[in-house]
Amino acid sequence: MKKNRVNELVDNQIKRKKTIFSYFCTIIILTVMILSLAVAFIEQNKPEYVNYNEKGIVDYKVYLRENEFFNKDYLEKNNQYIASLINYITANFEYELSMEEDDIKYDYSYKINAEVNVKEKNNNNLLYKFDEVLVEEVSNTAYDGETITIKESVNIDYNHYNDVIKRFISVYNLDDIESTLDIVMYVTAQGSCEEPTENADNESTVSLSIPLTTKTMAIDISSDLIDESSFMACDQGNDLSMLIIFGILIVAGVELFLIYSLAKYVVSSRTPETIYETELKKILNNYRSYIQKINNEFSLEGYQVLKVDTFTDMLEIRDTIQEPILMVENKEKNSTFFLIPSKTKILYMYGIKISEIKKQIQEVNLNTDE
Repeated sequence: MKKNRVNELVDNQIKRKKTIFSYFCTIIILTVMILSLAVAFIEQNKPEYVNYNEKGIVDYKVYLRENEFFNKDYLEKNNQYIASLINYITANFEYELSMEEDDIKYDYSYKINAEVNVKEKNNNNLLYKFDEVLVEEVSNTAYDGETITIKESVNIDYNHYNDVIKRFISVYNLDDIESTLDIVMYVTAQGSCEEPTENADNESTVSLSIPLTTKTMAIDISSDLIDESSFMACDQGNDLSMLIIFGILIVAGVELFLIYSLAKYVVSSRTPETIYETELKKILNNYRSYIQKINNEFSLEGYQVLKVDTFTDMLEIRDTIQEPILMVENKEKNSTFFLIPSKTKILYMYGIKISEIKKQIQEVNLNTDE
């Protein structure tokens, strides 16, 4: 092979390797960018939990009918009351919510319902239930961690609810019945940091529980508020998340295009010399222990030469006739032959030649053009 041709092949291989390396480096950088953007997206959409404190109290007075025993118009809370003397009940609800951070915006709403529940004693399954709205839902927004305070006062017509349940028990002739009138204030807070997003609801309740159809009764106050800090989910917002997704799609698109371009370049830039070197290296790497290289020429005189299609076939022949595989490469290093001479003067031959590879590439290109 001429020196100029050798230098040209070497230059082409160096250029090819540099180009492939550049592709790989760019693809790796883009992959790192995609992973970084994915991590940023996950972090951006991870809910931030902010602490808040809430407290709720309810005060009430039981107003009495005219009677000869009580001098006052009403009785204070935490007493036992005679049901037949009750005229009506007033309940004053107070609720306060404060954030431990100042830059939080959150929406809140509240309402007050009267809920009547009727069931058998020692049985939690309801026989009858109905609700009435005492205070329609009110919605508002608090900014910059503003503390919200809700105050509502409602008059409770105890005798109305008591009479309804008395008729229900009488009509159906029920015994061993427990009935309660629950006056419940529901407060819902929805947190959002910068932009309104899907948020977790935090509903709290404060309630009065008033027994019905009893001669005397006591009023219980209950709530599901806890003394220590609670947590509210506070999302980061959608704008930056959408930008990150858009960035991931763009970078992924560029990377896919580069992968396609690299594959196309690798295939199109393969020279017969490259294919020859790759095939020879593959055989030597995998089967070097079965091959004996000889440096002088091998005379074919007196042998019947049988060409073999694949090197795997050569291995099978070697195992069958128990003869070594000889390797002969010409001086120009553009063809290599693997030989198995047998005692019966049959020579099995498998060869790799650059000229044959060129011919095969030309045939493939012709078929592609057609």
